[in-house]
Amino acid sequence: MRIATTLSQPATTTTIYSASKTPQPQNNPNSISSQQELSLLSKLHYCKSVSQLKQIHAFIIKTPRSQTHHIYAKKLIYSLLQLNHFLSPPNDKNLNYAHSLVKQWDKPDVYAYNALIQRMSSTSMQSFHLYQEMLIKGIIPDTYTIPFVLKACSHSLALWEGQQIHAHCIKMFFMENVYVNNTLMRLYAVCGMLDVVEKLFEQGPVRDLVSWTTLIQAYLKMGFPIDAVSAFFRMCQANLRPDNMILVVVLSACSKLGDLSLGRKIHEYMVHLKVNVDSDVFLGNALVDMYLKCGEAGFARHMFDKMPVKNVVSWNSMISGLAQQGQFKEALDVFRRMQKVGLKPDDVSLVAVLNSCANLGMLDLGKWVHAYIDKSHLRADGFIGNALVDMYAKSGSIDQAFRVFQAMKLRDGEKAHPKVKELYKLLEAMNGTLWTATAHAFTAVVGAGILALPWSVAQLGWILGPFVLVFFAIVTYYIASLLCDCYRTPDPVTGKRNYTYIHAVRELLGPKSELICGILQYSILWGTMIGYTVTTAISIASVKRSTCFHDKGHNAKCGVSGNLYMLIYGAIEIFLSQCPNLEKVAILSVIASVTSFAYALIALCLSTAKLSSNHEFKGSLMVAMVVNTEATSERFWQAFQALGNIALAYTYCMLLLEIQDTLKSVPPENKVMKRVSLFVVVGTAFFYISLGCIGYAAFGNDVPGNILSGFYEPFWLVDMANIAVIIHLIGAYQVYAQPLFAINEKWIGSRWPTSSFNKIYTIRFPCSRKGSLHLTINRLFLRTIFVVITTAVAMMFPFFNAILGLLGSVSFWPLTVYFPISMYIVQAKIKRGSCHWFGLQALGFVCLIVTVVSGIGSVAGMVEFLKKARLFHIEM
Repeated sequence: MRIATTLSQPATTTTIYSASKTPQPQNNPNSISSQQELSLLSKLHYCKSVSQLKQIHAFIIKTPRSQTHHIYAKKLIYSLLQLNHFLSPPNDKNLNYAHSLVKQWDKPDVYAYNALIQRMSSTSMQSFHLYQEMLIKGIIPDTYTIPFVLKACSHSLALWEGQQIHAHCIKMFFMENVYVNNTLMRLYAVCGMLDVVEKLFEQGPVRDLVSWTTLIQAYLKMGFPIDAVSAFFRMCQANLRPDNMILVVVLSACSKLGDLSLGRKIHEYMVHLKVNVDSDVFLGNALVDMYLKCGEAGFARHMFDKMPVKNVVSWNSMISGLAQQGQFKEALDVFRRMQKVGLKPDDVSLVAVLNSCANLGMLDLGKWVHAYIDKSHLRADGFIGNALVDMYAKSGSIDQAFRVFQAMKLRDGEKAHPKVKELYKLLEAMNGTLWTATAHAFTAVVGAGILALPWSVAQLGWILGPFVLVFFAIVTYYIASLLCDCYRTPDPVTGKRNYTYIHAVRELLGPKSELICGILQYSILWGTMIGYTVTTAISIASVKRSTCFHDKGHNAKCGVSGNLYMLIYGAIEIFLSQCPNLEKVAILSVIASVTSFAYALIALCLSTAKLSSNHEFKGSLMVAMVVNTEATSERFWQAFQALGNIALAYTYCMLLLEIQDTLKSVPPENKVMKRVSLFVVVGTAFFYISLGCIGYAAFGNDVPGNILSGFYEPFWLVDMANIAVIIHLIGAYQVYAQPLFAINEKWIGSRWPTSSFNKIYTIRFPCSRKGSLHLTINRLFLRTIFVVITTAVAMMFPFFNAILGLLGSVSFWPLTVYFPISMYIVQAKIKRGSCHWFGLQALGFVCLIVTVVSGIGSVAGMVEFLKKARLFHIEM
């Protein structure tokens, strides 16, 4: 390194010297006196620019070495670092220059290295390399060196290097220093090693305010806000007064918990300590954010209005918080106030405003925000781009949404994102209309349960059978119309969206109701899987029997055992269960829709043909009016069971909100969905009544539990219907099973995250470059065991109608009636004791009786069957 320097003195010319080869003349006329040395040190002290320092450095190089030469070097380094301290950001060239001075110093001391390490600790890992250089030169670090080196490791997340320094601290007995201990805690906190942070805190020499702050921040960072608040109270009990920084952290923990009472308690403690919130905008922002996220928007707004100074974060907290609470109009009002005071919105402000526009369907304001983004030369990528796409899509401008998506620069074309076409389809799905939602609803409602309707009507008779079908249709439509208003909260038109049924339960009824609802839903999913296993076995047996009767005549003995078919079906489902995200494969939905309508229409056509060939209407008027010798009590149990079968056919309300989520915002989704519900319920009721009554009229009281199993000719059409049932249920089984698999695997993964049980193994397919299957031992064994248990239960209880009746009874009152009515009472703010409230409660009570009766009938039917049957011995 060669430095050209000049020093303005009368008898001196410009000279070039090597900083690495300092001249050492014996009798140099340029040698300086003690007075000149003092003058030189004074100039170093008052030096105001790097160029002046370099001139003095050049002069020092020219002068012969003296006993005070090391003082010049040290003073030169300190002056240079002091000048660099005021530069923002620090100048790397000056730091490197200072480093070269230290390296050329014959005997640098620890103080020079400490000064240099301090300046470099916030920029890169150079501090760690300087620390290594110190050790190589034999310079022993002190307790001022370690914190700055650890600070650099924290900035770079250099855990391995930090652990080495930790070992040095133990060897050099530095762990008794509170600053060293606190910086070590900080390092492990940012690297996510909470157990080490807790150990250092417990073993620390002194627990000062920094120690507690680091511990609380570590808890919050690792997702343990309740532990952070607990540590805060422990700190208060230790008679330490919290500063504003730690109060901001603990208020953030309360925000994550959503605990209003806890947040208020901390606010009251701040008032008790006479903390001046008005003087600290960050503390004010934390209070506003806490009250908003805890649902106290009114008081949050009061605190916001009281703040004497508001920065962009203050306005962002208010706008985003109101939007998250579903108060989109209020969020936009705050945004307009922000514009009036002349404050420029940033990315967070714009995302919150676009979210409010999306939920309100305010396309014009959304377009204005888009124009502002373009005018301000902001990049429409990341969160802003996503918010624009969401706003245009929910407002019905799908083409504009797709144009914004294509213009996003972070998206490197279709090669980087091969699912662009799928995203376009997803955007189209968010633009649903009355007719698309009606199609979705028909597809979701029509299922295998429809095949049991003729048997159900037969158990009730000609008077009660059609009446019950119409009664369930009326109740389903009325409850569905109430549930449509619960898609958005608190306002049914402009409120926050509830994307799923269980999401709405959590939002309106609380976490306890959510837990009960989740248990019921997952229980019904598992019960449906058992029913599908039994139904598939019956359909396979029906195919074999119809073929046998066609070949050998209707008087031939064509008994079929269902055990083998259940085992085959279970083996197929075990294989399919290892395929990830099978429930999201679009082709499965198409196949399910086609096959379900196919076997339902074939069943209706075959029943109509049989009725025409009979030339008479069979059946009886009332329950248990039968000509055979079957016990009357058993007929009554079957009549109760039939109520559950019919209830299962009307499982529409549990799917309503998911279908409503596909609708665009304009016109309001709740109004459109009420019309959809009317069309769907009337259409399905007409179809159900037609099949139930025609099938009953064709077979009379001898109608089979599965209507298709009563037909043998034309055998090809019967086989086609049964094969459609089999295909439908093979795919539908996985749609119901995948959520159960996911919740089990998520729980195990969170409980034992580092276990080899959750390690992912990749199996490459031969002769394929991209083909591979990702497996875990968890998935391989648990999914297999789950399917095996389901199949075993189905083999033990192969009762088609009894299982359907039990599923219908379990799901009807709680999920179709109770939760929707309870949510509507909260949403519509219906007063307890009013006429409307009593009417809803009366409807719920009647439906509860129906559920209890049908449940008793289904269980009694299973008991009666078990008396006559043997376990794992199924003859069909």
